[in-house]
Amino acid sequence: MITDTILEHLQNSTELTAYLARYDGKAAIFQNLAPENTDAGWESQNHYSQLLLRLNMREDFQ
Repeated sequence: MITDTILEHLQNSTELTAYLARYDGKAAIFQNLAPENTDAGWESQNHYSQLLLRLNMREDFQ
């Protein structure tokens, strides 16, 4: 849930996405794993820059 909110915020940041490669019609922002460089979703030969989001979270916040 929180990860989805962060990813949505990053995808909507035109200041950030202007510097990122494009994958499947969106800025190259991924959660935990990025697609392989040979994946058909890449819109060009340039796969960089990419943003990989990985959150380390505890279930118990006490």
